[in-house]
Amino acid sequence: MNLPRQAPEELREFYITPVYLQILRDRVSEWTAEFIQNQLQLFRGTIPDYPEVLEILEGELYRRQLNQFHRQARRLTREQLLAVQKKYAHEQYADFREIARTELEIRAGVNRLKDDSGTHATVAD
Repeated sequence: MNLPRQAPEELREFYITPVYLQILRDRVSEWTAEFIQNQLQLFRGTIPDYPEVLEILEGELYRRQLNQFHRQARRLTREQLLAVQKKYAHEQYADFREIARTELEIRAGVNRLKDDSGTHATVAD
C-alpha cells in the first residue's frame, strides 16, 4: 500500500497530527509484537519522513523487551545476574545492565538505589 506522495507538511497537517500520535501511543500497548513489526515495515516504506511514528512503535517493542528481561532477572541467581552485567557491558545495553544491577542491589538490601542519571530530584516548596 502506497500513500499518494504529498508534501510532508500536508501529511503533518492532516494525518500525522498530535491527536493521531496520542491515539497511536494509547493503542500500541494493546497490539501484538507481530502487528507492531508489520506496522514498522509498512511505515518505514510509506512515511519515512515521520520518525515520531516509528519512535512510538519501536519504543513499545523496546519497553516490552525490558519488561520481559525484568521478569527473567527476578528468577536469576546472583552469579547469573553478574554474568548478565558483563554480557551487557556495551553502552547500547545500559538499560538491561541497570535492571540487573538494580536486582542485585535489592537482593543485597540496600536502603537507597543508586541514581546514575546525574539528576537529583528535589521537593518543591
